[in-house]
Amino acid sequence: MSAGWTSVVRWRNVILQIVHLGLGGVFIMALWVFLGRAWGVEQFGAFNYLFTFAGLFGIVIDFGLDIFLTRMISAGERGIDRHLILIKGVVIIFAGLVFKGISTIVGVNDNARVLDFLMVGVVFLSTTTFLNGVLRGLDRLNVEALVGLAQKVIFVSVAVAGAIIYGFGAAWVALIYLGSHVLAFMLTLWCIPPENRNLSAKPYPVSNYLVQVFPLWGVTVFTFLALRQDVFLLRWLSDDTALGIYTAGFRFIEGFFLFGAAFMASCFPRLVARRHDKEAYWRLFWKSLIVMAGGGVIVFAGCAVVGKPVLRLVYGADFVCSGQILVYLSGCMPLIFVSLLMGQALIARQRQELYVLALVGGLIVDAGVGVIMIPAFKSLGAVGAFWARELVIISILGICTWKTAKQV
Repeated sequence: MSAGWTSVVRWRNVILQIVHLGLGGVFIMALWVFLGRAWGVEQFGAFNYLFTFAGLFGIVIDFGLDIFLTRMISAGERGIDRHLILIKGVVIIFAGLVFKGISTIVGVNDNARVLDFLMVGVVFLSTTTFLNGVLRGLDRLNVEALVGLAQKVIFVSVAVAGAIIYGFGAAWVALIYLGSHVLAFMLTLWCIPPENRNLSAKPYPVSNYLVQVFPLWGVTVFTFLALRQDVFLLRWLSDDTALGIYTAGFRFIEGFFLFGAAFMASCFPRLVARRHDKEAYWRLFWKSLIVMAGGGVIVFAGCAVVGKPVLRLVYGADFVCSGQILVYLSGCMPLIFVSLLMGQALIARQRQELYVLALVGGLIVDAGVGVIMIPAFKSLGAVGAFWARELVIISILGICTWKTAKQV
């Protein structure tokens, strides 16, 4: 590999992250396949809604602090200011009360205990993600990769064994999810170097934290919704059957997204380090753009060729329409990967408010298209909304990247 390409990222970390997120994504996709086979379309769709609802709660309580912490450690800060811990605790408590209230209003049928297990699980996941901000800043993604892969292997293998062999339902899967994330949190805390685990970093006014964190928090929340808003729209505007058909294909897209996230997890600290060197920054950006766009095209080509027969084979006859959903959604993968790069590049240059603008614009268009199309076309209507959103997001990000290019 030439010196020019080895300078883009530490490829050993990228490979480890791809193994973690890529193989982990395969495990998660396998989980959905086995659960779909074991439960059928309606129960599968209902659990996907709960899982996505709990996932949104987890992203909200992340509060953008892991990105902020990565940026601090990459810039040379040692340790974690105790104010960050305080903010994290307050956000978890407040958001937990709000989400429990929302779940009561929208209704979760007889699945309150399942949702409770999932929400506690994402509290531990969010706390682990926060600690990973330190490891990313130290360019030690190997630890995050190994711990993350172990968590996914344990979760999927034990959850699937219970569902397939013993016929356990959603409560069992949610409980194993919780236990696996408790273990991952403990391992991650143990792996952080002692000098970076202390709370003696230079004090920083809380108000200054909040000013910088709110846009980052908006990025994490809206990035999550930018892939998953249609799951909520389908639940509210259609039925569990349509939701099950859609999510069976969509979960593969979610898994493929992890490959782009693996690359960006290693690339982002280097973008931060080069933000004051215009030539080095843009050289890294354009090489990364080639990698991300090419990766998206490869994913789409693979899905277009084998997507339908593979989903029909693994899920069974009840999910025959999911293969078509997968092929249509996979056409967006180049847009999704390139948008992720441009958004993270804006964050590296502390222009995260522009990323939020693009995401919000895309979500508004998605909601509008979804309200019109989903009642009539169900899962295919959600695909139309998905495409509309991604086209708007990449258009706004492209304009923002071009307009701010001279500011590096």
